Amino acid sequence: MKKIIVLLIVVFAFQACSVDNNEPNVYYEVLPISNYVVPQEFTFGQTYAIDLYYKRPTTCHFYQGVYFEKNENIRTIGVQTGVREINGCETLNPETTDSIKTTFNFKVAYHEPYTFKFYKGKNEQGQDLFNEVIIPVIN
Repeated sequence: MKKIIVLLIVVFAFQACSVDNNEPNVYYEVLPISNYVVPQEFTFGQTYAIDLYYKRPTTCHFYQGVYFEKNENIRTIGVQTGVREINGCETLNPETTDSIKTTFNFKVAYHEPYTFKFYKGKNEQGQDLFNEVIIPVIN
C-alpha cells in the first residue's frame, strides 16, 4: 500500500512540473515616456506624485511598473512593460492611440537638485535618448 501511495505522489509531482502549458512566453521592455508632470521645485523631506504618460506599441504590451534607476541625485525613469509572445498582436498607431497615465511617489532625500532623465526611446544608432529635467530642492 505504501508503494502505491509513493508511486501516486511521484506521478502527481511530475505532472505538476510539466513544462507543457498554454501560457504565452513573456519578455520585458522599457517603453518611452511621451509626457510627464513634475513640480517646479521640491521641498526637502516631502513626497511628490510624479505623473508619467506612455503609449503601448502593441496590444500584447501590458504594464509592469515604473523602471526607476537611481545614482546619487540622478533618477532615470521609464515605463516597464511585459510583452506576451502570441499570435494576433495588433500594432497600435501612436498618432491615434491615447496615452496611458501612471503615477509614482517620490520622496526628496537630498538637499541638492535632482536630475530626472525620462526615457524617450532610441536614436538611429540604437543609443538611448533622455529628456533631462533638473529640479531644485528648497529648505
